[in-house]
Amino acid sequence: MRIFILPLLLMLLLIDLFANETYYVKITKTSKGSDIQKIAKILKRYDLPIESQKIYNVNFTKAYYIYTGPFSSKETALFYQQQLKQYFKNPEIVTLLKGEYGGVSENRTGIYAGVGVGYAVAPSIYDVESGNPTVLKPKNSGVAYNLSVGYLLRSGLDFNLEVSMMQSSDLRFTNIVATINYRFYNSSSFTPYCGLSGGAGSLDWLHEPIQNVDSTSSSRSTSPLLGTRFGIIYDGMQKTSLLLTYEYLFMNQVTNIAVERTNISHYKHQALHSLLFSAQYHF
Repeated sequence: MRIFILPLLLMLLLIDLFANETYYVKITKTSKGSDIQKIAKILKRYDLPIESQKIYNVNFTKAYYIYTGPFSSKETALFYQQQLKQYFKNPEIVTLLKGEYGGVSENRTGIYAGVGVGYAVAPSIYDVESGNPTVLKPKNSGVAYNLSVGYLLRSGLDFNLEVSMMQSSDLRFTNIVATINYRFYNSSSFTPYCGLSGGAGSLDWLHEPIQNVDSTSSSRSTSPLLGTRFGIIYDGMQKTSLLLTYEYLFMNQVTNIAVERTNISHYKHQALHSLLFSAQYHF
C-alpha cells in the first residue's frame, strides 16, 4: 500500500496547480526603486496593477521582478502583452499561482523542517574469498523515508541536517547526513536546486544471510557517506514547500560472511540511489 503514496501525492499536487493557475505579464528585472515608479505610471494608463517580487542575487544585492496582473485568461494577458511592447523590450507571459500573498513573493529565509517518502535502490556486489558458500541474495530496493531540519539564506544557500532510512524485506540502511544546497531562484514558483552531502550510515540485515555462521561473520556494517542531489522545489504556498529530489550516496558497506572459517565471502553495497517526494514547513 505504501508504494502508492508517492503517485497519489503527485496527483494531488497537479490538481492543485491547475486549479490555481493564473496569468501575469512579466515586464522586466531591475535593482532601482525609481524604475518601479516609472513602470507604475505607464501601467496606470491601462488601469493595470503592478506587482513586484523582491529577490536576492548570489552576491546578496537586491533586485526586483516586475509584473502586471493577474489575468484570468491567456487571451487577456496576450492583449496587454502586445500593448506593453511599445514601452518595454521583451514582456513575457508567465503562469504564477494564486495564494494568500498574491502569487509573487520574496525569497524564503529562516528555519524549516521537512519529511519525505520515496523509493531507493542499493545495488550489491558479492565476492567469494574462499570455499563455495550458499548465501541469500538480498532484496536491494525498498521504501525510503527522511526527516530533516535546516536553515535557508536569502541568497538560496540551504544548510540541512537529515536522518533517512531505506528498508527492504532483507536490509535496512540508516543514514545521518549534513547537506549544503543551492536554490536557483527565478520568476516562477518552481525552483531547481542541487547540493552536496556528507555523513555516516549503517547497514543491518533483518535476518542472517546464511545459517550457522561463525564469530568472524558480521551482519552489520557502518560507513562514511558522500553524495550529491538535485531536484525541483515548488514554492507556491505561503509556509510550505514541496520537493522532488534524486539523491546519490556513495558508501562502503561490507557484510562479512564466514562458515567454519573456510567458506568466506563478502557483500558490498557501495551506492544508494533515492527518489524522494518531500514537504518542508518554513517557520
